[in-house]
Amino acid sequence: MQSTINTLSLCLSLTLLPLTSLAATAPFQLDHRIQLSGAEGWDYLAVDPSGERFFISRGNHIDVIDLKSEKQVGKIAEAVDGAHGFAFAPSLKKGYLTSGKSAKVVVFDLTSLKVLKEIPAGKKADAIVFDEFTSKVFSFNGEDSTVTIVDAHTDSVLKTIKLDGKPEFAVTHRGLVYFNNEDKHTLEVIDAKAMVVKNTWDLKGCSSPTGLSADFKTRRLFSVCENEIMTITDADTGKQIKTLSIGKGPDASVFDAGLIFSSNGSGTLTVAEEISPNDFKVIQNLETQKGARTMTVNPKTHIAYLMAAKYEALDPKATGARPKIIPGSVELLVVKQSSTTN
Repeated sequence: MQSTINTLSLCLSLTLLPLTSLAATAPFQLDHRIQLSGAEGWDYLAVDPSGERFFISRGNHIDVIDLKSEKQVGKIAEAVDGAHGFAFAPSLKKGYLTSGKSAKVVVFDLTSLKVLKEIPAGKKADAIVFDEFTSKVFSFNGEDSTVTIVDAHTDSVLKTIKLDGKPEFAVTHRGLVYFNNEDKHTLEVIDAKAMVVKNTWDLKGCSSPTGLSADFKTRRLFSVCENEIMTITDADTGKQIKTLSIGKGPDASVFDAGLIFSSNGSGTLTVAEEISPNDFKVIQNLETQKGARTMTVNPKTHIAYLMAAKYEALDPKATGARPKIIPGSVELLVVKQSSTTN
């Protein structure tokens, strides 16, 4: 009996210990910039499973950057029109990207970058994830509020789910696919095997959630919201655990080694620390560059990358127009912890 009590006490004490993270003694800093060609805009960024190549959606093509040399080593232009998201299926040696203007998912060889197939999807195909547990690809289509589900072995469409509201970023783990619903201010869960939405959870106090990331070890989901908060949700119950203040105009959210990042269009990178499954705190708001609201982190090196550019001044009389990017000003911002900086 005493042994049982001691074991229980040990387990309880361990749950109170801080989680291992990159944390907080060494702040992050903007280390350097990688200049990119062209004046096209961008959307999602992704590091491939090798941790050595970087993928950037650039309108009608994909730029592929070698992270060691920091030079462009490839390009995917065939069948791409309005590029958005990426998903990688390393076990099948394939990648998937969404071509929003042509309403397609484009399949490519992960090694050669050669386009293998085009799969019809919904209007403005945007976020995309690969669920390894079921070998299915999920394309979230913003304009017609649908999810296209693809068999990754045959690259054929299995089902289209109709949603109520606009889907945004998504993450997946062992047959469950989580995504933010921007219009309904909810977090929703798809059962990948049954191919149905099984849960819809209200994100209280969260306006227009966009970026989503997760720590599936602690079963926590991190949604960033237009009204400058990050909402932390239990991945099993949908219970709201905590909210944190972040920067203005957030887009992407990334979890890496105990830290949660929010890239904010106002020109900041919010860094929060997961101290325990129920305790989180913001440890830094790093100044980056105005408009740098998309990002990713290389999980092998823990280096963060954000996209930014400079823009031409808008005509004050123009209504609804977007400013044009100044050619030669598009850059990747490389952010490291100061202890890892040369």
